[in-house]
Amino acid sequence: MEPGANIEAKDNNGWTLLHYAASKGHKEIIEFLVNEKKANINARTTSDSKKPIHVAAKEGYQEIVDFFLGKRMRVDDADNDKWTPLHYAAAYNHLELSKFLVGQRANIEAKNKDNKTPLDLACKRNHMKMVDFLAQAKLDQDLITAAAEGSLQTVKNLIERGADIEAKDEKGWTPLHYAARYNHLELCEFLLGQHANIEAKNKNNKTPLDLARERNHMEIVSSLMQPQLGQKMTAVAEETIQKVKNLIEQSANIEAKDMDISNDNLKSDRRASSNDSLESDGDTAPGTTVKEVKVESYAKSRKVQRQ
Repeated sequence: MEPGANIEAKDNNGWTLLHYAASKGHKEIIEFLVNEKKANINARTTSDSKKPIHVAAKEGYQEIVDFFLGKRMRVDDADNDKWTPLHYAAAYNHLELSKFLVGQRANIEAKNKDNKTPLDLACKRNHMKMVDFLAQAKLDQDLITAAAEGSLQTVKNLIERGADIEAKDEKGWTPLHYAARYNHLELCEFLLGQHANIEAKNKNNKTPLDLARERNHMEIVSSLMQPQLGQKMTAVAEETIQKVKNLIEQSANIEAKDMDISNDNLKSDRRASSNDSLESDGDTAPGTTVKEVKVESYAKSRKVQRQ
């Protein structure tokens, strides 16, 4: 860049240097332009009023989109056609970027100028993995919203339709976190009955029980502590059972080894007894050893030879 160059200069389509850098994924150049040269991150193109974040989203550059969001750009910032970054990510099949944007609480139901949502665009272009993801994400977002509002029936309906009971929002909160935080006792008990994870931690490392205690929701605290105690007792019982099994196995192994040793000793005793009790053809006295038999036999043979 030449000294004194206008970094906000636009071409015939209204593109700035920042737009071009975003379209090519040049993160270091973008950081230099924004951090050092104070380039305008809200500069819009002439025809469709795209900002650099829309250009980056269309190309699927997650790190660059994240950089712009870090500069306090809105995740649902729309261009002239009311396309948000999620519209672009869904339409151009950038699944990982879509997951990132949804994690940043992008509005899955945002509608563009043609009244189309990101899910509509994915369906139209037959991006089936994207369709599956956005459909599930929509259920999960609705579940978290319903839990925060304490709407028990809506929560039940959404779970029946496949919403994930352990779904988390951008703060790491699950439906149970919200039920505990906002003192929705009946909802809390329902979620526990559905085996919601009472040990789930949000981004501040807080469990639903922690949130209930902070707000002094004692009925919620009591409700959460019962299954927690039960889980701990179950864990202790399972550990004890495993220890007993190990002891039984060890005892069985010891007994088996002892039996093998006894059998070996018995065989050895039998062999020794057989050798020590060998009898001759009638001339050898009972109890004569093998060695004595051999000596006696040799002596007899020598005597015969001399005769």
